Amino acid sequence: MTDEELFSRLSPERAAGMLAEVRGVNRQVLRSVIGQLAARRKLRPAFIEKKPGPERLTWIAAELARPSNAPLSLEILHVWLMECRQPMLCAYLDALGIPHDEAGTLEGAPPTEPSAETVQKAVEAILAAFPPDEVAIYLRLFLRMDRAGWPALARIVESDERLLISRP
Repeated sequence: MTDEELFSRLSPERAAGMLAEVRGVNRQVLRSVIGQLAARRKLRPAFIEKKPGPERLTWIAAELARPSNAPLSLEILHVWLMECRQPMLCAYLDALGIPHDEAGTLEGAPPTEPSAETVQKAVEAILAAFPPDEVAIYLRLFLRMDRAGWPALARIVESDERLLISRP
């Protein structure tokens, strides 16, 4: 699933909530994304920024779901995870026994995949502690970090109904 497909499958409430959180922690990133989205639609950023809050966030989310805006979708998802969901990242990496810093950032590429049993236990641990849709977003992006892939994690993400991302 690509980043823009992920955005297209989020509920409007989840997408707007995610964008509001990004705005709260890193207003400059959201402002930059708005500028780039507006330019691609031949609009002035001020036109978008003057929209009422919910309408503006809905417009941004819809634009991020377009294939041409995939890099911007990925940027928003990364900022949201790295700046708004650090406890979830750390909990998953801790459950896997993977060293990381206090923000949940790995020093390099992810190590080779742990045993299928360890991966399953780690997924269960974060699903017990965090909303399933947030876990699903994180695990899908985590899978894309490692080009070699994590087959056990990929099977879990694709088969566990709690990790499906679909618009209600």
